Amino acid sequence: ETEGGESLGTFQSDVQPSTVFPYIGDIYMSLFGRPSDPAGLSFWSDAVLGETKEDGTSVPMNRAQISVVVALIAGLDVDPSLENSSFSDVKTDDPTSGYALPFIEALKKAGITTGKGDGTFDPAGHITTEQLAAFLVRALGKDDEAKEFDGSKDGSVSDWARGYVGLALELGLLVSGSGESFGGRDPVDPGTLISGAFETKKMIEVSQPLEVSGAEFVSGNKLELILTTQ
Repeated sequence: ETEGGESLGTFQSDVQPSTVFPYIGDIYMSLFGRPSDPAGLSFWSDAVLGETKEDGTSVPMNRAQISVVVALIAGLDVDPSLENSSFSDVKTDDPTSGYALPFIEALKKAGITTGKGDGTFDPAGHITTEQLAAFLVRALGKDDEAKEFDGSKDGSVSDWARGYVGLALELGLLVSGSGESFGGRDPVDPGTLISGAFETKKMIEVSQPLEVSGAEFVSGNKLELILTTQ
């Protein structure tokens, strides 16, 4: 792995992690309408309901699904009209991941992903926890900081990802797994994505500058200012 304009809504800081996916689902449907293809519907069903296998374990999230989430929490400009991808394996007519093409392209444009390094993105492939760490850190605009960060010494983390994982842990975007291992190469489950997306979106909103978008006098001769993020 070489993972080397338009308002999308307001994310309130008191929103709980369990509401992150419905929030993102609302934004998705405001851009594209209710998904009519099986893959789109499956995405929201899996994400919101936390689909599990017969043995009770969570179904890992794939790279197309996570691209949608990261692009939306980062507030990237997503062009719903895009039909062609810069990655050879991302196609609009792909029944499993075509819906994610505009989001994948938005991530590439923002420098959050470079794909697999061979011209492909592997949209249906599972994303690992260390790759998610890189996505989230880059979504915060901290790519350079991660490269200089005294990274994780965890043996489960690949060399390229140590700075991203270390910074993601320090910022509280992700937490170490059970035991002493971070599980850097383990596939991401819905719970990890929910908590990571929630913490990342909180940091993005807190870091956004505020501007006065309105003002009015209220009872008691007080001036009430309306502040919004730029």
